[in-house]
Amino acid sequence: MTAFIIFAHHMVCLTVLAVVCLVYAIKNPRVIHDNYVGMPYPSVDFVGSQIDGNFFTAIFFGFSAAMLGVTGFETSANFVQEQKPGVFSKTLRVSPSTCRSHDKRDGVQCLPLYFGLGGLAHPGARGKPKLCLGPSSPRGWRSWHAVVGCHRRLYRALRRRLDLLRRYHWSLSSSRCGLSLFFFVVATSLVLILDSDATTLGGVYTYSFLSLMFLFGAACILLKLKRHDIPRTITAPWHACFLGIPLVTCGIVGNLLGDPKTLLYFALYFIFVATIVFVMLERVFVLRILVAFVNMFVKEKVKDQVDPPVMDVEVNAAVVQTVPDTNAKLLERDGDHVAMLTRAIKEINSKPIVFFVKQANMTILNKAIVYIRRNEITHNVRFVHVYQAETPHALETVANLREMVTLMDTLYPKLKIDFYAIVAPFEPATVEWISKKYDITTNLMFIKAPSTISVHKISSYGVRVITG
Repeated sequence: MTAFIIFAHHMVCLTVLAVVCLVYAIKNPRVIHDNYVGMPYPSVDFVGSQIDGNFFTAIFFGFSAAMLGVTGFETSANFVQEQKPGVFSKTLRVSPSTCRSHDKRDGVQCLPLYFGLGGLAHPGARGKPKLCLGPSSPRGWRSWHAVVGCHRRLYRALRRRLDLLRRYHWSLSSSRCGLSLFFFVVATSLVLILDSDATTLGGVYTYSFLSLMFLFGAACILLKLKRHDIPRTITAPWHACFLGIPLVTCGIVGNLLGDPKTLLYFALYFIFVATIVFVMLERVFVLRILVAFVNMFVKEKVKDQVDPPVMDVEVNAAVVQTVPDTNAKLLERDGDHVAMLTRAIKEINSKPIVFFVKQANMTILNKAIVYIRRNEITHNVRFVHVYQAETPHALETVANLREMVTLMDTLYPKLKIDFYAIVAPFEPATVEWISKKYDITTNLMFIKAPSTISVHKISSYGVRVITG
């Protein structure tokens, strides 16, 4: 309902704008005539210099400037988790077609900016009315409605990675105040750095949004290749993927050629965010480096704290080493000086990862463990088998799984591998019960690529799909 209200508000505003501009055009018909009769193609910015325009530059740079003229995704994506199944796809189809007439009309409505209102047009567009069609399109101000909502969506997707942000977010009485303030600080810093240059700000947003569209296309292809067995209600055809990605790339290249310096600011903020994500992904490795760094400076102090050996005639010195090995690796030194760091490492590694297993298959269990070791930060793995009734076949499966998990626990000594058998229907309510019972969030739960719609609903609930 909220998304519909926002969309309706957009449509009302655009309709009012269209009526006002239509009245102005009727009273001043000379405006459109002067812009289309005998006017040459405008010059365009090309890598910091002006070049004469032609038909190709008008089409290419106009297309690049108009790539953000779609409102359906931006408006609906803010509330995708609150919508009923099938609503989001309908929004993507209906909203762009509904707004397309406004997009074309808005471009024509920008033409009067040449007469007396040139300050509202794109820099360099005065005296070149056709240039107003692209840069002055409503994509800029319209797209900012989606910024906070899209940031929330990305935050939820990355809450496993950005664990510190998640804790800070929920510490403020489960409100969105903390996240909004964080985004406000980041956005304000960009405004201050660019000295409130709206053109460059729009360019930075253009790179971020078009990059997101490119990632969507690439992810769609990867899902087709790696997760083709997953049931889905809507399937994107191959030609749409291979056509959409090059078109988005053309939009990125067009904006890059128009103002290359904008890419520098985008790259700086991208590196900043990527660094935060990398630190959270490799936080155990970073903490181990800090442990080694601290031990380098307290090495002599540690040696002085070593107690003298206590000789016991009843203990065979060849069997038990009573003297601490002061030549141990720096990472193995664990004392009061690194207690906080080592405690943080143990706390991170102790977080359990859940894998829902359906059948007693040693290959699936091993693939799950290998994936978790490579991609997750944990030393605690829990295999969970959910079955509805204690039938002989189900009990036999439970017994076989228990033996296999015991074997896996022996094969991987660095991991703590447990097995849980739960009598319940395998549905989202059961997943929610497990999450609350064992205090494990659903994004720390994994499942084999689902082959049925019912299991697919569970994966859509938040359980992550890993192995095929």
